Amino acid sequence: MKCLLCAKEISEENAKWINEEDAICPECAFLTAKLELKTPADDYSEDKKNSTGNALQVVGIILWVLGFLSVVAFNAMKKDFSLATMIIGIFTAFTSGLVVYGMGEIIILLDQIKHKIPTKRK
Repeated sequence: MKCLLCAKEISEENAKWINEEDAICPECAFLTAKLELKTPADDYSEDKKNSTGNALQVVGIILWVLGFLSVVAFNAMKKDFSLATMIIGIFTAFTSGLVVYGMGEIIILLDQIKHKIPTKRK
């Protein structure tokens, strides 16, 4: 008789029966028993997996807000107001926040990919 999962030849005394007709070998039975022991509590939530990426995204948003406010406040305090320097400052604050926010998004995507691809570690 053959194992249902790995198609190895097995004897009837070593077989673990799934139903009346199908059996699996002891190695496959051991692997399926390990899979059955895993509980839903063992799985981490998406928020826990992506905590580093979420933290970087929050830092990026804070950089946007504080950068915008500091540029506006700095230009308001100056005696010679220049629209060009204000636009350059807002653009700089926006791009720095965007870079940090994008790094957070990349970390989240890499973490999701890492959990989807099985590794062959023993």
